[in-house]
Amino acid sequence: LSNMFAPGVLALLLIFLAILPITKTKEDLIKVSVYFMAGIYIAYVLFGLGSLSFFYDSQVYYLFYKLVGIAALIFGLLGIKSFFTTWKLVVPGNVQNYFVELKKYFLSAPGIFVTGLVGGMFSLKSVSGSFYLLRDLYMGDFMRGIVAPLMMYYSAIMLLLLVALALLYDLLKKNLEKAVSSQDGSSDMKREHWKKHYQNVLTFTVRATILLIGFVLLFV
Repeated sequence: LSNMFAPGVLALLLIFLAILPITKTKEDLIKVSVYFMAGIYIAYVLFGLGSLSFFYDSQVYYLFYKLVGIAALIFGLLGIKSFFTTWKLVVPGNVQNYFVELKKYFLSAPGIFVTGLVGGMFSLKSVSGSFYLLRDLYMGDFMRGIVAPLMMYYSAIMLLLLVALALLYDLLKKNLEKAVSSQDGSSDMKREHWKKHYQNVLTFTVRATILLIGFVLLFV
């Protein structure tokens, strides 16, 4: 279980945290979580079955979580800044259209799945020595009928932190909605104002968490 807090897994956590705010409903949250975690799970299982050996490399792994850490710092700082001040980045129209299309793909079901898959591949060095031993046993054709399910079980265990994060985010959103609905005597305009306020607070909390974990990744 200690491997659940390895730098590579924390990098995946940061990516997941950055994606979560796009979800509007519980169904969206479930879909995004399933697609993202399915990509990671498949990467780990494929590695266990003998593929993706190139990504089990200390330098590739180090570069991955450091880059994610730097991106998290920038993303977190910009999010916190937008909470206190209103600002807009001015870019040429064609560049803006390109980024809009790129964002649309990355936030689609295939895009989120591919993001999870690629992130899982670059975080393979997070797996424990026990998992690598199971991989060696499988590749050596030793009791594959027992070893393969064990690797699949281990791969699922590695996702527990992400599952916990999705559940926590859902709980926070429910409390936000409850706080808005508790404004019984308020007008629709006031309710909308409180809804935006609580949503901004939730977004600020997510960005601050991203910033904090980003700092951790830079110094591990």
